[in-house]
Amino acid sequence: MDKEKIRKGITISLLLTFVSIFAIFLYNFLKGQKIKFGEVSSFYLLLGFLIVFVRCVVECLRFRVLCWAFGHLPSFRTSCDVVLGGWFFTILPAGGALAIPYQVYLLQRDGMSIGKAGGALALRGITILISLLPVSLVFYSRVAELSKGLKSVSHVVYVIYGLLILFLFYVMFFTDDAKRRLDNLILKVKSEKAKVALERLKKEVDLFKMGFKECFTSGKWKFLLVLFLGFVSVLLYAVLAPVTFYGLGVSVNTWDIMFLQMIYMFLSVFYPTPGASGLAEGTAYGLFRQMCPPGLEPVFIALWRFFTYYLFVIIGAFFVFKVILKSK
Repeated sequence: MDKEKIRKGITISLLLTFVSIFAIFLYNFLKGQKIKFGEVSSFYLLLGFLIVFVRCVVECLRFRVLCWAFGHLPSFRTSCDVVLGGWFFTILPAGGALAIPYQVYLLQRDGMSIGKAGGALALRGITILISLLPVSLVFYSRVAELSKGLKSVSHVVYVIYGLLILFLFYVMFFTDDAKRRLDNLILKVKSEKAKVALERLKKEVDLFKMGFKECFTSGKWKFLLVLFLGFVSVLLYAVLAPVTFYGLGVSVNTWDIMFLQMIYMFLSVFYPTPGASGLAEGTAYGLFRQMCPPGLEPVFIALWRFFTYYLFVIIGAFFVFKVILKSK
């Protein structure tokens, strides 16, 4: 593993986060607002750490059951190395391209074939989006109570989400047509990076279909369990935002904040920067500032970013470097 790439990726991510939070602080300062720290509640801060820990366990169990649906039950330790280690790679530029070979290697070492390992990894991200659907529908009733701007954003997110679900069904049932269209697109684009990305997407299409077929022929109830655990994982992630508010002594409508957190969760999938740094802080400011007392925004966003991202990266780093040290 290239240590220089790791150092560079972490530096870029932290720098973008710092610049974004500083920009928010400067904006508030120019408006005459002094920075505030709120009335810190140690109970809710500890609860935040506990929720992160429980979500890590749930995500590892979810992936273990998903692999089980493919006919191979990896050890819980391997599942932790794959899932939590994968979170660490998100902080690096092109982290996904680095994470997948690492994760496939760990699963192959555990006895899983390369094809099934690739299929399980392809389905992992897709199943969390499917699990997000029932949660988002439950919270949809809150849209009417949001501001006009947030209401518009939420409607756009639902439209994009619906189109994504339709695309997944299209890929599932019209795989050959999807691959043919991708081949035509690859011939037309001139950028080598775009061609590589499209070739990778073409492989993901095969893995996606193979994964669904494998799951439904050999482990239907296991696949349903994966979706349920994904549902629990989404709720745990969504509740981190209101817990952060309560940790700073701010009373908020828990359901509204959870709904906004899920909007962020969906939008962040499309962010190109390492760990969504810079864009994540800007999105959080746009989503949560109306619920945040004036002057508290920079502190809230810094703490929110720690609980919803950097703490997962820190945990992931421990598992990655543990694997590296054991392999020497």
